Amino acid sequence: MLNLDFAFFNLIEQDRQGLIYRKYFLDRLAPLIFTPRIQRLIEVPGLGAGCNIHLPLGGGNFMNMHKEIRGQMMDKTRDILQELNISELAVDRRLKQNLQPWSKKLSLLFGDQFIKALAYTFIKESIERNAVRKIILIGEMAGAEDLLETVTTFRVPISIQTNVPANYELMTYRLLYEKGCAISNSFIKPQEWKHGDVVIAFDGVSSRFSMVAPGICYRSLTYETQNLAPELEAYLDRGGINPQLGTLAPILESCLLPAGEMLPNSEHQLNYQYTFLTIQQRGQQMGLWEHFLDKA
Repeated sequence: MLNLDFAFFNLIEQDRQGLIYRKYFLDRLAPLIFTPRIQRLIEVPGLGAGCNIHLPLGGGNFMNMHKEIRGQMMDKTRDILQELNISELAVDRRLKQNLQPWSKKLSLLFGDQFIKALAYTFIKESIERNAVRKIILIGEMAGAEDLLETVTTFRVPISIQTNVPANYELMTYRLLYEKGCAISNSFIKPQEWKHGDVVIAFDGVSSRFSMVAPGICYRSLTYETQNLAPELEAYLDRGGINPQLGTLAPILESCLLPAGEMLPNSEHQLNYQYTFLTIQQRGQQMGLWEHFLDKA
């Protein structure tokens, strides 16, 4: 049996085309020839070694299969994890929406906690080194209320800017009126960003916003982001994994997860007994954030 620290699950980049990939044939052939399998090993020195559990289909192919067949694929993935004695499965962030229904059967890590920990680290570092006028968080931030509430302790005004501000009205209202936090909510307004602002971009944000005026600290934490930690990304690249934050985040979150911190509750659903601050503190203890922070 392999002695591994983590497992990563992904699909191929593009959907397979042709007659046999149409739904009728795919439902019948997939359980026979397109099953999940260990493709290759991945090593992240200082953090751990793992494997890539690969399903040789594209995201569209996967969703085109009958729900029962998809369930069989995930059951086989769970069997592989049990054989490897691995309890959590790091998953390509692009598959979050498609695989979320199986989170009751499998302990799936999409890197959400890691990305919040990284955002917090960038903000904390900026405030310690510079005079920060405002913290601006742009993009999709579902489930990030704990990050926002923690960042308010820095006593710097916070601006949430998204394509759909209405989705964040309740969260903003609670932090503003119940917690007394200096926080606002609006559409994305790059024309109003000024010297001294720290801008953190999450998924759902166009890369065009990366061209900002001097004096604005801009950090992109979207799925496609690369070159945040070139040394770590190089290890993924050597292992045949696309070296983007969408793959790096779930893998590193799995490596930083304290043993025994994810336990099933009475309803057999996963109960996350840790927060992004747990990930952030463990990363700090292991010197991980030095890979991401500016050396100058």
